[in-house]
Amino acid sequence: AARKGYEIVVRLLLNKENIDISSTYHYNHTPLLLAARNGHAAVVKLLLDFTSADINAMDKSGRTPLLWAIKNGYRDIMKLLLDKKGADINAENAFQQTPLLWAARNGNEGIVELLLTVPDVNVNTKDKDGLTPLWWAVKKVYNAVVQLLLA
Repeated sequence: AARKGYEIVVRLLLNKENIDISSTYHYNHTPLLLAARNGHAAVVKLLLDFTSADINAMDKSGRTPLLWAIKNGYRDIMKLLLDKKGADINAENAFQQTPLLWAARNGNEGIVELLLTVPDVNVNTKDKDGLTPLWWAVKKVYNAVVQLLLA
């Protein structure tokens, strides 16, 4: 239900006794991760408001709900995760890529700008190859992202 964005069904399930909101699906996906990955902001908000869902749960690739939201360009979900429950801004996936590194590597200026406002964001984080967000932005000629990272 969370994966498909069925808000009413998710709400009904959350009102049931003995529901395990941390149960995982294929590849260690939790309901929150599936909703974030697939762009279902209303379901993400519902899960954050009514449950003790693990906001930093990782799938088998080490991706968190925040990293999935960033990867897929869901800025509204990213803001929900950061504002509502304090997602780990420096969580690393299996390749040691943080949300900021991922956004910089992919030239997502708006998301980089937003992430840089989060306290404790590690601007100098390195991936498994020792490459930083700035290195990726320079390499891919994302000049606006370079300027943001240097500001």
